[in-house]
Amino acid sequence: MNLITFLTLLSYFFAAVIAQVPIYTFPVNTYNYYVSGGNGVQLYVEEKGNPEMTTIVFTNGYLGTHNSWEPQWTDSYLSKKFHLVRWDCRGLGKSGKPNEYSLKLHSDDLAAIVAKVKSNKPNKKIVLVGWSYGSLISLKFMQNYPDIEVHGFISVVGIVDFKFEPSKEFANITTTLMNSDDFTTIVSAFTTIYENISAKPLSDELKYLMLGSAVLVSNGYRKTSIFDPTVDLSNFFSNLNIPTLNIIGAQDRMVPLNYGLYYAGLAKRENKIIYEECGHIPPWEVSKEFNYDISKFVSNV
Repeated sequence: MNLITFLTLLSYFFAAVIAQVPIYTFPVNTYNYYVSGGNGVQLYVEEKGNPEMTTIVFTNGYLGTHNSWEPQWTDSYLSKKFHLVRWDCRGLGKSGKPNEYSLKLHSDDLAAIVAKVKSNKPNKKIVLVGWSYGSLISLKFMQNYPDIEVHGFISVVGIVDFKFEPSKEFANITTTLMNSDDFTTIVSAFTTIYENISAKPLSDELKYLMLGSAVLVSNGYRKTSIFDPTVDLSNFFSNLNIPTLNIIGAQDRMVPLNYGLYYAGLAKRENKIIYEECGHIPPWEVSKEFNYDISKFVSNV
């Protein structure tokens, strides 16, 4: 049995497991559609909330899907006060699985989504929230599309360049995922990520949810390195003339605390929040505090 068959069977298994786990009820007022992104790839998008209010665009990180933002999506306060948008990056979730992947193409995709949101309201307020690699995608989009107005930016345990050193364990896992076609090796690497990504152990339900999403990534996405030493958006970020907020996990083993502090310090007006008992997934580990803090920030934009 080849790798693709194995991954397909495993995805069905996780879908069956997740379907039986009452994590959250899917919100009935979610509107979903597809947008054509860079080089025509079809991007899956969801939105909910009041379209007359400020739009928060959530961009997930490496291996994550739109489900990465479930604790925010199901927060009734956020959806009543704001207009929420989340999406699947190319190669992930319900979006298309092309052969080409790069930071530029991810930024082109985000540009297409923001343009769609603003198509009927060109002066609409937009706040970007990028988680981990999603922070870099958000910055690259703002750099490449200066004519599309953005009013605020939140980096969630994000990166602005590749001057940080994740734990050797995480670095080795990334190399394994890029280079291996062995089914057991790949699943083992994914499992190790989700066993070490948070300050405290994840529940089995959440671990399986994230693992199931990761298993479904395209081979092209998995084999494209995100660690590009030529990428450096530190100067761009330091000159950004919009309100910014850096959210940092003090116990983050993927993007260490010292790097998070460096990133936040680049801002024109340093604005940061450090969650002491938190690793690399604040939207889940400290969801109540996280939702309150992003609501407070967006309300003041």
